[in-house]
Amino acid sequence: MKKVVSEIFIDDLSRGLYNIHLDRKNYRICNVMKMLLLRSDFQNFLEKLEKEAVHQTEITGRGSDGNEIKRKIWAIDFHKAPALIRDYINKIADSEYFNNKNTSFKDYFYNISLFLLEQSYVDSFANHRNPNNIFSNIVFIDDNQNYPNITKNFFDQETFWRVFENAFYGDKEHNRKIKEKYGQHPSEITFGGSKYDELPKGHKIKMSRPKICQLVIDDTTEKSELIDYINKNWTDIEMSLKSLRPSREEKRITTSGNLLRDVDIFNKYQEYKKEGYKNPDVKVYSWLIRESPYKIEIEPNTIRKIVSLLLKELGEINTEK
Repeated sequence: MKKVVSEIFIDDLSRGLYNIHLDRKNYRICNVMKMLLLRSDFQNFLEKLEKEAVHQTEITGRGSDGNEIKRKIWAIDFHKAPALIRDYINKIADSEYFNNKNTSFKDYFYNISLFLLEQSYVDSFANHRNPNNIFSNIVFIDDNQNYPNITKNFFDQETFWRVFENAFYGDKEHNRKIKEKYGQHPSEITFGGSKYDELPKGHKIKMSRPKICQLVIDDTTEKSELIDYINKNWTDIEMSLKSLRPSREEKRITTSGNLLRDVDIFNKYQEYKKEGYKNPDVKVYSWLIRESPYKIEIEPNTIRKIVSLLLKELGEINTEK
């Protein structure tokens, strides 16, 4: 029987979360949130979750004088919270509406909704009750939950190609042994990080070798999703690829195609610096998103690199013999 809904109420936390994920193009997460927010029992469930999934506990620490002090804080009840959340998700999964959704939605609904409720909601409920805590106004989000169809792995280059070539380009006898070992054809094996240290006897991974990032996507992945995933994860990918590498000259990021944009960034950075801002890179970050003609997001760390490289180039170009 369909319930008649006369009013749709969305609490401030849910509204804020939805807008954050919408702004960050996390459309799969938004689809899950839409289903939750339009359920007539969701707000009642959140009230119950906030009431029962967090509890007061006493912790012991040391004061500035070194003496032992005890204080009470609100924390997540790791027995009650998961049970409440799983019961609610299972209730949704039994609904006619859910069962009429396509397979793709069903595949990612459980993990996304579980993460949202356990992390973004329950974590926020606990933090909010601890007003003196530095995390009291923080809500946890994870963009990667939006990409259940994309995974990334990092490998030492020599290790990756040794395993890749053996698995995919070995002779028939080798492939037969691999199939017996893994129970599937080599081309069906998805590589994952930890098993790759099972190398031939006497072989050692040279951690200074170039690194490889392997992205695995399935046939539900859209081009825009892959691009968005790379943009959001590039800092992590770049850091992982360059970790433990020999020092080498960084590739210039002030390319000709970005020259005019980078000049504007440079000038705005110098302007904010002259005005006395302690973090001109952060001010430029906000300016780029809200006021500049570019309307793009560039991390403060990258902004500092752009300014630094332009300063270096200016010095080189304007040096007289």
